[in-house]
This record gives sequence, C-alpha cells and structure tokens, in this order.
Amino acid sequence: MGNVNKLTAAEAERLAMLAEECGEVVQVIGKILRHGYESYHPADPSVSNRMMLQNELADLTAVVQMLDNAQ
Repeated sequence: MGNVNKLTAAEAERLAMLAEECGEVVQVIGKILRHGYESYHPADPSVSNRMMLQNELADLTAVVQMLDNAQ
C-alpha cells in the first residue's frame, strides 16, 4: 500500500504529538466540567484542575509552535 497521505515521518510525528496534546486538553476540560477548576486528584492535592489545564495548554502551544516552525 504506499504512503497515501504523502506525509514525511517527521510530519506524521508532529501531527501525532498534536493529536495527543489535544486529547490531553480535552481530558482536563472534562474533569473541570465534572468537578470544577479547583478540584484535584486525591493522590496529588497540590495540582488543581486549573493548573493541569494551564500545563496542558502550554504543552499544546509548544506543539503548535513546533508545527509552525516546521513550515
């Protein structure tokens, strides 16, 4: 079957990273919708859902920047 999408390995890797980070942002948003911004995982009460969202958005921004720089 060949490379139908004509992506390089590096392009595919960057898109995979983008999909992963988007998924992580969606997961944290779901937690916030269910439990609120200030809730936290019982195993680590030092990190609120708000902080987790900030961290995941920073990771997403870094991947978006990576994609932008690759063009």
